[in-house]
Amino acid sequence: MRTVLLWLALLLIPNLVFCLVADNPIDALIRSVPASLALIAALLAWTRRPAWILRLLSPFYILLPFELYYIFEFGQPTTPHILAVISESNPTEAIEYLGLLPLLTCLAIGFILFIITLSLANKAPIIPPSRHLRWLALASLAPMIQYAWLEWDWAKKKPIFDAQAAQNSLESLMTTELASPLGATLSDSYPLGVAFRVRDYLAERTRLRAASEQIKRWNFHPRRTIEENTDEVYVLVIGESSNPTHWGINGYERDTTPRLSATENLASFRNVISPFPATRLAVPVILTGNQDPLTHRAPLGQASVVSLFKQAGFKTYWISNQAPLGLHDSVISVHAYEADKVLYTNGVDYSQEGNLDDAVLPIFDRFLREPERRKFFVVHLLGSHKAYAHRYPKDFDHFLPSQKLKPFDEQIQTVINTYDNTILFTDYVLSELIQRLNARPDSQTAMIYISDHGENIPQGACTTSGHGHNNEADFRVSALTWFSNSYKSTHPDIVRRLHERIDAPLYSAGAFHTLADIAHIDHPGHNPKLSWVSEVFAPGPRWTLAVPDFDRAIRVEPCGKLKMP
Repeated sequence: MRTVLLWLALLLIPNLVFCLVADNPIDALIRSVPASLALIAALLAWTRRPAWILRLLSPFYILLPFELYYIFEFGQPTTPHILAVISESNPTEAIEYLGLLPLLTCLAIGFILFIITLSLANKAPIIPPSRHLRWLALASLAPMIQYAWLEWDWAKKKPIFDAQAAQNSLESLMTTELASPLGATLSDSYPLGVAFRVRDYLAERTRLRAASEQIKRWNFHPRRTIEENTDEVYVLVIGESSNPTHWGINGYERDTTPRLSATENLASFRNVISPFPATRLAVPVILTGNQDPLTHRAPLGQASVVSLFKQAGFKTYWISNQAPLGLHDSVISVHAYEADKVLYTNGVDYSQEGNLDDAVLPIFDRFLREPERRKFFVVHLLGSHKAYAHRYPKDFDHFLPSQKLKPFDEQIQTVINTYDNTILFTDYVLSELIQRLNARPDSQTAMIYISDHGENIPQGACTTSGHGHNNEADFRVSALTWFSNSYKSTHPDIVRRLHERIDAPLYSAGAFHTLADIAHIDHPGHNPKLSWVSEVFAPGPRWTLAVPDFDRAIRVEPCGKLKMP
């Protein structure tokens, strides 16, 4: 019997490892160990049949080495994000993501643990009744009663939170449900939390499919105004939290963009703004090129630039290093699944240290080699999102001291150094993408990069960092375009106009219309006045969440908070 108890205790090891690697070990301990320990104790006390329990829990012994590997790799238990990444990948992509050696090692160890579990189950005797067991059974009711009360209390309050979403059916589909106290409390535990992670993943996928079905009915009715006689590749790269004043190519005192500065046929824009300082609102505006006149949000249910290119005869690809599910991500994933091929390279969200943005490069290489002559890519990067030290490798720890070496150093210069290192790495990733496109000299190729929103970097008397503060830096975004020599020689006017507008007042919604013009795609909803390359480009008032007219607003020191005069 002692052997069986020790073997059951083996399932608690991921919880203990999580406590060791977590930033807050006490919180990790509370969230992980008690729930799973109570589960095992309750099963033993109420059934008295360890054989049944071992067989019931045997699949979790297969998953045990994978859970441990994930915790060591990412510093947290598995999440619905990694389930989405693996489920949306084919076997080859899954192997690339996990690595062949770790995958085979985990499979081998998991299989051995599974066989041992079944062997112990066949020999485990029934536990005889005793007074201690009865007390254990009664004690196990306490957490169950507490969890039941939490769910009952949540069930009474949840309709209040759902009322606003219920006013718009698609909004409710595209907005992640608030986690119940039970799910939020238990999801980090092992093995109990696995059930909550699978439940959350399946619920979110159901919501995404429902939203996608509505978007699939959208038809742009596109037509090509020019039919190219060669291969075509167009790329939209969406960055994250990139402040254009920290780009060397834009005049910043530091050379944070050495590769891009030396790249031919590239124009970097210094006066582009986003209407929103939040990813989930800003990215749909980029993708759809449209805003509701009342809310200024991207119209719910409208297809994106992905469908525009797809309906115009392009094979479409979405490669993302951001998370596939979650409050800030699901509304974007709805548009990702408009693409013919979708691949996520990160199993954690922005709050954790996951894969770096160069993880998209081998996937981009593979898709580029596919035989289709017309291709359109969306590449979504994590860019410069906090925590800055998580966004670049040690080789790019150029500006020192940084939070890479001093994680808790919040001095202004240390924060600036760390942020500038993220820009240096973005420079590398973008230049690598361009290099791959440039290796196709006979193709008509072009790339647009634009950050979703800006970022406040502390300086002087302003100690504010991050985004969402309604300061000027929240809305100013980095953006650039690049063209191949073949494209430039064929369409010099387009390239010339873009270079002439590097200081023009541009709006992120214009990226959609600019891509359409660059690829010679016309459609009834096209707005040439917003297109950065159009002859009839006509900048108007630039609305932001902070003020209705960004250009007329005054900046209140010390952080440049926007306010209408």
